[in-house]
Amino acid sequence: MLWPGKPGNPEVLSPITMGIHVLEPSVPEYLPEDRPSEVPDLVRVLLDDSRPFGAYGCDALLFEISLMEDCEQAVTALVDHGGNQTPTPAPLVAAM
Repeated sequence: MLWPGKPGNPEVLSPITMGIHVLEPSVPEYLPEDRPSEVPDLVRVLLDDSRPFGAYGCDALLFEISLMEDCEQAVTALVDHGGNQTPTPAPLVAAM
């Protein structure tokens, strides 16, 4: 994720999980019952068990929006980048 110019946050470029997650009915059995879990943790557990997992890549301009100021910066960046119109990427398959 890229946080350009946000005070206290360096510019960081890294993969993130976002959007809608569609899961098979058996996937909840991989979630721990005694603590919260995040999507990257679930993906690791599924891949360790040789379960299939697929994802779509995205090279869109993304922002963390916690404050109104963040929203204003994001709107300005989108206007400056022409809305970052990109085609739908091909699926990435981690394991099958």
